[in-house]
Amino acid sequence: MDESTSNANPSQIASRLDWGRVRTAMLICVLMLVLYGALLIGSAWLVGRDAVVCFQFVYFRGAVGIPSAIIASVSVVALLAAGIGGDFKIQLWGLSLEGPSAPITMWVVCFLSISLSLYTLFPAVDSVAKLPPVLARLCGAS
Repeated sequence: MDESTSNANPSQIASRLDWGRVRTAMLICVLMLVLYGALLIGSAWLVGRDAVVCFQFVYFRGAVGIPSAIIASVSVVALLAAGIGGDFKIQLWGLSLEGPSAPITMWVVCFLSISLSLYTLFPAVDSVAKLPPVLARLCGAS
């Protein structure tokens, strides 16, 4: 890191950002969220709201967690790439990544860390009977 960027104040950094790229990255992130929401609403309309809600609660890590991890990882990498001008390098423990391998590696690291946190924070629900009583009644468990 050179001396000019380490001592830069936030207004200098903001003036160097390419706001067109940042807006494009934000638009991509919002479109991914809208498409995911449309998928959930469409499946609830086709299959039935109760079935989709039950599926999401029983298989939360797979139905909600993994798609959210994908969207969050893409958002982090897209905003990072847009914020620094698109080309970035990763140098870590003697490994140097440049070009397309740097954002791909960054996405994989972000995705795996978010997925691991989802796995550890949300316990698996093996059956509808293990849901709270309100959800179990909604899902038809006796």
